[in-house]
Amino acid sequence: MNFWIPIAGVNSMSSLPIVPYSHLIPEKHIRRTFSGAIIEGRQYHVRFVESWGGSNRLSRSNVKQGEVLMFSGFLIHGLAKNFNDDLTRVALEFRLFQEK
Repeated sequence: MNFWIPIAGVNSMSSLPIVPYSHLIPEKHIRRTFSGAIIEGRQYHVRFVESWGGSNRLSRSNVKQGEVLMFSGFLIHGLAKNFNDDLTRVALEFRLFQEK
């Protein structure tokens, strides 16, 4: 389970982007990179989901300070660019997993 906790500066311009219900999309409809990606000239070194079911649109989560967004690691999420010119975003993210 993933937990994303906004601390400060989180609003509709800076919250975590997600694809609601994407944990239900069959794997064969999800296109990933294997060695990262370049987005807006910035190199990422983690695997990247390029598209899902022919789409690549994310929605900003509506999590407010004092709330927690809890979601499966299978939910498509990320690229949380802060579009606020005058606010620094601070959020805590952590994951729990069950060891086999």
